[in-house]
Amino acid sequence: MKTFLASLIIIAAIHLGSCTDKTPAPGPAPDPQDSTPVMKTNTELLCIKWIVDEAYVDGSTPDNSSKGLKIEFFSTNDYRLTQKNGSTFDGTWFFDSNETVIEVDKQGQFPQTWNIQTLDENKLDVKFVSPFTQQNAQWIMIPQ
Repeated sequence: MKTFLASLIIIAAIHLGSCTDKTPAPGPAPDPQDSTPVMKTNTELLCIKWIVDEAYVDGSTPDNSSKGLKIEFFSTNDYRLTQKNGSTFDGTWFFDSNETVIEVDKQGQFPQTWNIQTLDENKLDVKFVSPFTQQNAQWIMIPQ
């Protein structure tokens, strides 16, 4: 019996000792010469801190009351707007199915539909109807 038990222990030890790591080998390292840019999603582009650099009402009239507003979008579909005096307003946002429109506070007191003119790493340009003045507005924002 002792011999049988000892044989089982030896066989198990040999079997366990011969197991190899089943983790697949890592893929090839990225080519440092590859200059193909990594494309960011619209959510990744949007979800940073922005500051209103230019603001217009009805196409060409400067809107100095909006210039300097700060807005930060979060991937959780929340945002925080910071006014020039430091007070903040939190709300929600989401893209339409084509990611060409941002619905802001769709279920809130002041729902807005922002039509995206430009969204890239350097600029967020949106046009919308102000829920406060009912005028056409345009905000051109840059990263803060």
